[in-house]
Amino acid sequence: MKKTLLTLGLVLTLVFTMFALTGCEMGGGEKEPEGRPTKEISYEGGLYVLKVTVPCEKNENDEEVPVYEFEKEIPEAATAGIGTGEGLVGDKIVMTYETESYVYHTATSFKEAHGDVTPSFEGFKEYVDSDEYTGTIDSYEMVKFGDRDAMRYEQRVGSGKGDFYGYCYMVNIDDLYPKGRLNLVIVTADGNPENAEAVFADPEVKAIIDSIRIEAAE
Repeated sequence: MKKTLLTLGLVLTLVFTMFALTGCEMGGGEKEPEGRPTKEISYEGGLYVLKVTVPCEKNENDEEVPVYEFEKEIPEAATAGIGTGEGLVGDKIVMTYETESYVYHTATSFKEAHGDVTPSFEGFKEYVDSDEYTGTIDSYEMVKFGDRDAMRYEQRVGSGKGDFYGYCYMVNIDDLYPKGRLNLVIVTADGNPENAEAVFADPEVKAIIDSIRIEAAE
């Protein structure tokens, strides 16, 4: 009996060792594929440099090249959720970037209540949080790109609540552009809101967004 149990134990040990070496799972699944190699690319926007780490694939010369590029025009498919203009274009997401001057402090009602103030990212955030705000941002979440604060809210298009296409990030660049902010709008590359939640849950897409850095131009 002991000899039988010992033999069975040796067999099971060999089976588990084979699964470990081949990367197989007991449930019949396959080993999780590794992510694509990455490379940092950059765009100079005059006052700032936008850096982002993107995935690469090998070309016909066996060279690893980024599958995302900064283009003068974003593809037509993505314009439904983001509009037109230049941007970062890839196989899963598209991102536009544009500085926008603050105007909240110029309204007559604001001046009557607060006087003349110097606009800032923090001042704009406080304005959005106040009862005075009547804009389109229903709610937002504070996130960071490196050491820079950003207000993130859902990019929706259409009547009512609208369809979810991605996210808008209002980034604090007070040190680079004291009178305004940097707006980053990121949507799905195919422009299909039905795929948006799955796209933004993709670990690769999350890694691309998390890698974004904004630095001063030299």
